[in-house]
Amino acid sequence: AVVSTQSTGVVCATIAYGMGIDKHDVRYVIHHTLPKSVEGFYQESGRAGRDGDPADCILLYNYCDVARIKKLIFSDESQGSWAMREVHMDNLNYMIQFCENRLDCRRTQLLSYFGEDFSSEECRRTARTTCDNCVSRGKYAAKDLTDSAKIAVNLVRGFGSNKFTLIHCCDVLRGTDSKKVSGSGHNRNPAFGKMKGEKRIVIERLLRRLVSDNILRETIQVGFHGMVVSYVQPGKRVQELMSGKVKVVMDVEVVQKKENVVMETTSSAAVDAVVKCCYDVLIQCRKELAAEKKVSTHNIVPNDTLHEMSEVRPHTVQQLLNITGFTQLKVDFYGEAFLKRLRNFPPGKTRECDSPWLSTNKPPPTSIKTGRGRARKPRKSAPPPTNFQKFRYQSPSAINSNAGPTNSASAIQTPGLMPMLQPKKPKANSMHRRL
Repeated sequence: AVVSTQSTGVVCATIAYGMGIDKHDVRYVIHHTLPKSVEGFYQESGRAGRDGDPADCILLYNYCDVARIKKLIFSDESQGSWAMREVHMDNLNYMIQFCENRLDCRRTQLLSYFGEDFSSEECRRTARTTCDNCVSRGKYAAKDLTDSAKIAVNLVRGFGSNKFTLIHCCDVLRGTDSKKVSGSGHNRNPAFGKMKGEKRIVIERLLRRLVSDNILRETIQVGFHGMVVSYVQPGKRVQELMSGKVKVVMDVEVVQKKENVVMETTSSAAVDAVVKCCYDVLIQCRKELAAEKKVSTHNIVPNDTLHEMSEVRPHTVQQLLNITGFTQLKVDFYGEAFLKRLRNFPPGKTRECDSPWLSTNKPPPTSIKTGRGRARKPRKSAPPPTNFQKFRYQSPSAINSNAGPTNSASAIQTPGLMPMLQPKKPKANSMHRRL
């Protein structure tokens, strides 16, 4: 009940509790640790933006979380047999590859994992919802690191029965003459300093890539005070790399020349700023009305109505009635509160403008699917109303004054849902079926 109210801004929860939150206007989902699988990440990120508005999913990725998850997989007896644990490890490796990939579109990776095709151009079409990889497009480029991968594999093979971590391998490949490297004698190893020209982050990502591809593997050991330590060893696919059957291609950062960019404030940017500010004010107004009436916010007005109001910015009651979703009843209850805030902004667009929130024209259906699988043509209906007041709520006094005396017992007076319907007189000598 506390989560459903608008007074709760941030909810810190476990996976089970977070998945049970039925809240439509979640704007952010933040993963503090690495999810165990792509399926779990996809479902958990789907908690955000269920009302149709843009939302963000942020994953705080650190490779140190991998050792903790591996410990849970191999130490927990409830994980099942060894084959089931291998399935969990494959799911974890897919998730690591998703986080390490900085070149491909995030949406393309997710949907291809589930067997669907998606073009990255669709992701870049809307700047507000573009993923981080598409935003940094051109900053990374693919590079063949197969030779460097073979050097790293030969280094690990030379460890024998000795135990060393990926960090130690990275120090040897970079040529770091630390106390541990010189003490183990790896400063005299042929692989020492072979990747000195590469950045440390590139070498670390290369070693992680080899682990996720099962070319190398990590064994988990619990040390003092419950600390988890991962030691690297050759994997089951090491021969495929050394024989040339497998190539290692990774995305690396491209050095770009810095250019002086002059920021220019255009009129469209100023208009967008006004719309954004107005929308935030209307959101706060709706929140106050919901707290006062003790109802949910979407029972006041939906988000689409607020988007349209922020672009049109009506100043009168008549203009407010033209907003989609605003009936006379809603104007009577909430109109003055919204208009008081809208009058602080200049008038905005009209209904003739091209706006996704103001577009109400929909193509007529060509056929209707019946229950038996046959398609029939839709019935002929009256042309759509030219204005947006046809289904406007009217008080009974206004209806009686406009339409004259009617049979009040048979007249339908549903506020905000239907117009006044006049009862039809039955034909003479006709049979009536009781319902």
